[in-house]
Amino acid sequence: MNQRKDPYTGEVFTPKRNNQFFATRQNQVAYNNAKARKVRQLHSDIDNHIKKNWQILDDVLKLQSKVTRTKEFLKGAGYNFSLYNSYRMEGAYAYYGVYNYGIRAINDNQYEIIKFKDDE
Repeated sequence: MNQRKDPYTGEVFTPKRNNQFFATRQNQVAYNNAKARKVRQLHSDIDNHIKKNWQILDDVLKLQSKVTRTKEFLKGAGYNFSLYNSYRMEGAYAYYGVYNYGIRAINDNQYEIIKFKDDE
């Protein structure tokens, strides 16, 4: 068989199978873990901001189903208006969603925050 170069370590080896690309199983696992770690690191910054937005909305709503807050209040709490993970219609209004919460602008300074009803 032809010799191949291990993509993780760069060592040259003779494969025992025609579909073997790594010199050892440990190299394959380490290569895939490094690849997955790189993807997680790319997503972690945005994911952390979205989680922070969710925590702020959760703290604001407490046990209520709907509240109104000012933009300054939400910004002061650290809410990032440019990050959300869904866009959803609830009744006649469109909400930017952060998991199970929605937020929409009522006017330039007021925002309505709701807890989405469970879809069943």
